[in-house]
Amino acid sequence: METVKYIINTKGEKTGLFIDLLNPQTDSVFKDLNQGQVEILKLFVGGFSDEYLGDLKKNISKFLAEKLLNNGDAIWEERKYTKKTFETFVEND
Repeated sequence: METVKYIINTKGEKTGLFIDLLNPQTDSVFKDLNQGQVEILKLFVGGFSDEYLGDLKKNISKFLAEKLLNNGDAIWEERKYTKKTFETFVEND
C-alpha cells in the first residue's frame, strides 16, 4: 500500500498532494505521463511568480503555433494545395 504525502501549509492544513518531481520513477502519480510531461512538471519545482508563469505560457503557445504552422505548410506543399483549394475550403465551411 502506497503512503500518500501532502503539502502542509503554515496553518497545518493540507494544501495539495506532494509529488516527487525529482524522482518520477518512484512516484505513482507519474505512471500515466510521458517523459515530456514529466519534464514540464519539473519546471514547477521551485515555484515562480505570475510574471514568470505568463512568460512560460506565452513561450509554450509560440512554440506550439510555430509547430502547427510548419506542419500545415508541409501538408499544403505535399498535397499541392493552391489559393483556389483554400477558397474552396472556405466556401464549403
